[in-house]
Amino acid sequence: MKARPALLIAIALVALLALFALMRHHDARAKHESVAPDARAGNTTSVSPAASADTRSPTGDPFPSAPTRDLVDRDAGAAAQLWQARAKRAAFARQVKEFGPEVARLMQLAPDEAWDPLVERAKDGDIAAATAAMLLATTCMATTPGPKGPPPVMSFAERFYPTLSDPWKAFLNRIDENGRAEHDERMKHCEGVGNAIDFAMLMIDQFLRPENPDVAIEMAADNRDSAQAIADLRELLAASPSARGELLLGDRLLESNDAAEQAEGLAMLERLAKTDPEAASRLAYCVASSCGAFRGDPASARRWLEYAAGLGDQSAISTLVSQLDAQGDLSEAWAWALFELDLALNGCFEFFQPSYAYIARAAKDEERLRKRLTPGDQNAGLATYYSISGQWEQKAEVRLSCAG
Repeated sequence: MKARPALLIAIALVALLALFALMRHHDARAKHESVAPDARAGNTTSVSPAASADTRSPTGDPFPSAPTRDLVDRDAGAAAQLWQARAKRAAFARQVKEFGPEVARLMQLAPDEAWDPLVERAKDGDIAAATAAMLLATTCMATTPGPKGPPPVMSFAERFYPTLSDPWKAFLNRIDENGRAEHDERMKHCEGVGNAIDFAMLMIDQFLRPENPDVAIEMAADNRDSAQAIADLRELLAASPSARGELLLGDRLLESNDAAEQAEGLAMLERLAKTDPEAASRLAYCVASSCGAFRGDPASARRWLEYAAGLGDQSAISTLVSQLDAQGDLSEAWAWALFELDLALNGCFEFFQPSYAYIARAAKDEERLRKRLTPGDQNAGLATYYSISGQWEQKAEVRLSCAG
């Protein structure tokens, strides 16, 4: 199970962009008027791009406070508003980290205002701007008409998360209502965004140009000839060092039939895993089930999965919680679920357009596990949770750009 690189995801988005450009047949007004009735039934207060000023503040500004679980219980509406302000701010900080401040600033504008500046930057070879433009385009173009008819009798959370407690349902309902209202408002400004095939072709050319060192590294790593892949990666890294390149080289070395290369790859991945959850997840997988010629030690897999989870990788946290639950370690599974819920409430998993998805998943796991614990097990779980938070929370928040 080799993690697919972000670059290839970006290239896939380019292909999707071209497909959507061919299939697009609704204008911006039609898309807005076809919003699902249940979205219109809630809070329909419009939120214009100018109203979201907190997302455009300099990254040095303080973050809005995150809602506590106690506030969710007492006042779901206030907690939802607090979370959305925090999540937008965290998403913006993440965009600054990934794309740079100018592209991140453009991403906060209405899509039709951001499109042309992003495309111009992309034409000049700015890969971050190209990726941001594709995100805008796919968001605008993927909007489809909602179902006709009266609003559903059941609320959003009741339909999709029926086992959650009433406070969490109310919290998710408010996030969903407000998020849909903001999304609908943005969709009014999609005219002319992403509707040119030549842009898609331009992006393919930009991502795949030979002088792009990231592309060269990914292509070298995908060579089926292991010896050639390793040699090419060494040469590329000597000319242009990169953490991504080291991870891919370490991966190929670990799979090698040569014992010395395996040892080198293992040491490389172990070093990277201390700060890179992708490397930690890869190690966890390989030591649990072997990779290539490498034969791992399943007993040590847990250690590396905990590294990935502790660094805030949501997929790793979910996997760890599921494994602990299956093994009967309910109090420790609950502790990690609490850690995940804290990160979700802090907006740490948000990147493009904040939504309820990560909070819903974390809240569901936390409540499901807590209901199965005795009071003594809960005390043990809380002690483990405090230990996990003390060791990992700051590292995860710094990596995910949600500290503050």
